[in-house]
Amino acid sequence: MLFKEEYLPQDLLRLHEGKKTLVITSPVYLKSLLRLRRGHDLSNVLFLSSTGLLLEDEVKQFQQRYSGRIIQLFGSTETGGIAVKKGTQSLWEPLDGVRISQNHEGVMIVNSPYLSTHLFEEKVFLTPRPYMTTDIIEKEGDSFRLLGRLNEIVKISGKRISVLEIESFLEEHPAVKEALIAIERDSRRLKDETLNIKLVSKTKLEKKDVLALLKERYPQIHFDFHLQMVEGIEKNSMGKKVRR
Repeated sequence: MLFKEEYLPQDLLRLHEGKKTLVITSPVYLKSLLRLRRGHDLSNVLFLSSTGLLLEDEVKQFQQRYSGRIIQLFGSTETGGIAVKKGTQSLWEPLDGVRISQNHEGVMIVNSPYLSTHLFEEKVFLTPRPYMTTDIIEKEGDSFRLLGRLNEIVKISGKRISVLEIESFLEEHPAVKEALIAIERDSRRLKDETLNIKLVSKTKLEKKDVLALLKERYPQIHFDFHLQMVEGIEKNSMGKKVRR
């Protein structure tokens, strides 16, 4: 079964009827299942998730509530499939034939039979091989840990953190429906990078409330951020948050 964002979470619970089922879906849909108040036995369902990433805590919550198995597929239009991650394992395992390396900044470089032969950016040109992505990784043997994209990694107090991790943490708060974080960089400033945080919330949160949440999760880090309460966060056709 293929489940996209337009399907309600209850549709899956109704349709699988206890049968062994393969569900091809996205992180957005799996997160919507986590918002249901009661669990369900989905131990005979295998979820193949792509077009985005789930954090380890989200996978743990899903497995505890539904007993379902999750395999995440990581890749892009340019590279095709790159690697898979099963359940709560922390490292990505490259697909057969895919070779992963990184440059001095930790940016991932992919050499793979699945690379697109041509790319279109204003004009058509051959895809360079190997192909340098915009993803930051930490290698461990042949496997790797994905830290985030170049434009999604913030360096504060000497520590690199993905804004996706911070967004997911904020969205665990019962009042927060959605969070979107942009990074404000200014090479002329001597201080750390600033976060622009947008929240969709059931109740209005003050900056001091958000600061207290961040301090609880990251006690050793001082965050410089602006807070904006909004009515909604723009999504693209794939259900992903639009980042500008």
